[in-house]
Amino acid sequence: MSDALITYHTRIDSYEALQAYADLYNLVEHRLYAQMLAGEKPENLKSQCLVKYGITARQFNAISMNLKGKISSAHALAKEHVKETKLRIKDCDRRIDREQDTFKRHNLRRRQHGLATKHKRLTEQPKSICFGTRKRFNAQFDSTVDHGEWLQDWKRSRSNQFYVIGSHDEVSGCQGCVATIESDGFLTLRLRIPNALISAYGKYVTI
Repeated sequence: MSDALITYHTRIDSYEALQAYADLYNLVEHRLYAQMLAGEKPENLKSQCLVKYGITARQFNAISMNLKGKISSAHALAKEHVKETKLRIKDCDRRIDREQDTFKRHNLRRRQHGLATKHKRLTEQPKSICFGTRKRFNAQFDSTVDHGEWLQDWKRSRSNQFYVIGSHDEVSGCQGCVATIESDGFLTLRLRIPNALISAYGKYVTI
């Protein structure tokens, strides 16, 4: 029997609590990433983060695991960009050799130089993650964009999701978010709130 993927849609009544969760989650993720760039290992920062940010060990593990996945994806993507740039440089070489028109050869050489500069940057600079996407970040430089609106959108895009992981030895496979099938066939989700937010929203949010 093949695995089935089921998607559920619901109206969220606990938006404020979920957004607060996402804000805290992404704050920890961004700061953990900065420390990793400085040479720190996530496992050595775990105890410190639990106390400093008021999160559970499972929530820290979710942040760390998801962040490592993003870093791995960024490195893999960078390698593909390097390969693509190499191929484009070789293509320019071939076209320059065949081109008879002086002006067109000049433009091809300019393009080749730009690609060589890009290739050097891709191979020498550390691979980085732009939380919120580079496309949104670069949108601020568009003269037609209202900077206040851009900033609001940029901040929201950097804190618009969080990740919950489970384990086979936990209740329903995930103590962080337990799904229960009700008598009417609908699903109820019970989400464990970070310790730092319990005083404002309670220990659990039910969806």
